[in-house]
Amino acid sequence: MNQTNTTAAVLKPRSKATLYWIIGICLAPTIAAFATFYLVDWQPNTETTNYGELLTGQTVLAEMSSAKTLDGKPFSIKQLDKKWVFVTIDSGACDEPCAKRLFTSRQLKAITGRERERVARLWLVTDESPIKAELLAAHPDLVVVRVSATQAATLPIKAGQQANQHTWMIDPLGRPMMRYEANPNPDRMKKDVSKLLYASKSWQN
Repeated sequence: MNQTNTTAAVLKPRSKATLYWIIGICLAPTIAAFATFYLVDWQPNTETTNYGELLTGQTVLAEMSSAKTLDGKPFSIKQLDKKWVFVTIDSGACDEPCAKRLFTSRQLKAITGRERERVARLWLVTDESPIKAELLAAHPDLVVVRVSATQAATLPIKAGQQANQHTWMIDPLGRPMMRYEANPNPDRMKKDVSKLLYASKSWQN
């Protein structure tokens, strides 16, 4: 074997190892979160089921080409990179159930304490209805984006239900991880959120 072939033989395994390392890093968020829910009992002497519906096999959300912030700037889910994101979809008119879901997400972020900087809140508005100034004032950290109803529907919606009947949690790589139905229980959601933040803390840091 000449020197060129010897060099190629050495480099090829190293190249494969690098590729496997990159793949492992990309899969770490989902592996860690799934392991937490399926294998770890965080609540002794109680049932160990998660409250929200764990979504499996979900891919990264497709770019929503119609998505724009309220000041008209293009928006991408990538702008919330490395954060767990609560997503709500509704009309800009935001009726009482909508306002309640936004309030619940605000509560959840607040009670995460020192971990709150790892959580973001996103409201996808599917029409041109004006948004009340007092509503925006009540949610200063809320990311509000107008998007077409068609593109908003790329989030996994339960059969027989509407997009505005759900709240989702998106992982830091942009993949839908959990789905909650209308009027979720904040205390039970908090347990899910705590598990996910704890499980992902090591690889996010």
